[in-house]
Amino acid sequence: MAGKPQQIVQKHQILAEVTLTNQKILKGTLYLAMGERLLDFMNRPEGFIVVVDKKKPSLTTIVNKSHVTMIREMERTEVGATFG
Repeated sequence: MAGKPQQIVQKHQILAEVTLTNQKILKGTLYLAMGERLLDFMNRPEGFIVVVDKKKPSLTTIVNKSHVTMIREMERTEVGATFG
């Protein structure tokens, strides 16, 4: 492939709960760069985030950041109760 070489960025995943302006709550996986905090992730210049549904990984939701009213990392104890 000609042009700029692609940069490979290692990622780690976190489980998060994302509350939207329409009161819908998404629970799923976010992929952050290694060493990146959730706050850093949300302050990146991209206008959208990708949330992969934890119950159904084939379901991916692209969310406009301006529609996020709250986002928090889920505790591992919540994950078992929420996702079985």
